[in-house]
Amino acid sequence: MEEHVCGHKVAKVPSYGNVTIDALINKYHATDEWFTWYLEGFLLAHLFPIPPSHNVPFGVFKHLTVTLRQILQVSGHLTVTGLSNMIRMIFPEPP
Repeated sequence: MEEHVCGHKVAKVPSYGNVTIDALINKYHATDEWFTWYLEGFLLAHLFPIPPSHNVPFGVFKHLTVTLRQILQVSGHLTVTGLSNMIRMIFPEPP
């Protein structure tokens, strides 16, 4: 039986270009109190250094496809390719 590996896919070039954390907070109102906490957790989990300021640009993608392994206990009719879900990112219109 073929074993499926979990993973993700993104475009080669960020659709929304490079955006700073400051721009996400000030222009697009990503002011959730957990936003920077989750971002720092993600960076640390993937061995990226925490930037010294929020003015460091990073690529923002339009969507991300996440692939999960097959879970027979949940559904006996999943294919061996597992389950995939596309997460779309839409910037709100700035006020």
